[in-house]
Amino acid sequence: PETASLFGLLSGIADVLGTPRAELADQMPLAPEVADALRGDDRSPLSRVLRAVEAYEAGDPQAGVRLDNLGPAYLELLRWSNQLIAAV
Repeated sequence: PETASLFGLLSGIADVLGTPRAELADQMPLAPEVADALRGDDRSPLSRVLRAVEAYEAGDPQAGVRLDNLGPAYLELLRWSNQLIAAV
């Protein structure tokens, strides 16, 4: 879970900065699984998680993701990220 959270955080940072995720991966010393996912490796489980989250956020019913299963985990991560931001 921590690796997925870190990956999500870095993905969001890249989006906010307007930096391609792959470029961010190349600039940081990251675990290979995180770097591969940021580069968009389709074999990466983290890439598949990101696509599922993006489909959930977009409300895309055609994404092949059971959105009802993703909801509770998504809300828990939102709570965690809000707590993290409030602590900074």
